[in-house]
Amino acid sequence: KFAIGFTQDITAQKISSQAVLEGEERFRDLFEKAPISYQSLDESGDIIEVNETFCLLLGYSREEVLNRNFSEFLDTTGLQTFKQNFPKFKRRGYVSQVPFRMKKKDGTFIDILLDGKIGHNDDGSFKQTHCVFQDVTEKLKMEESLRLAELQYKELVERSSNIVTRVDLDGILLYVNQVSEKIYGLPPEECI
Repeated sequence: KFAIGFTQDITAQKISSQAVLEGEERFRDLFEKAPISYQSLDESGDIIEVNETFCLLLGYSREEVLNRNFSEFLDTTGLQTFKQNFPKFKRRGYVSQVPFRMKKKDGTFIDILLDGKIGHNDDGSFKQTHCVFQDVTEKLKMEESLRLAELQYKELVERSSNIVTRVDLDGILLYVNQVSEKIYGLPPEECI
């Protein structure tokens, strides 16, 4: 009796398979830890994928958001915007810098700017959205604070009993308050 056997060197296949697995792990880690929130929606607007940054920002676990409609996380204005514009987004293929207010798990809201593209199947049909967004809540608060401070400053300047002016480096008058009319008899627009 005798036995016949065949051997095949599969070292290259194992190395190749290991490289693919390591690449997938690296990609998954980059996706999860990216410093920007990611979400993917199906054709009806239900969330089918989010990254860890999305979950941390809004305070939800992945399980708490998957299969829920994106509109459930929006304020009333955002809900209307989403309902009106999601069909247009799917037709157009992309959106850029769309503002939304999203509700966090603790009930507070954050302001975001969303960018997105549509992913397609091989036949060109809708597959899913690929959207990223950034939290701009603090930026908007600072801008509003600056705007209010500027209004208060302008009000103080206009109520001043002294002439207040602003000139450029060449000495050209750029601004003068209303007191100029009382003192010089010229309205501010004629002084500038």
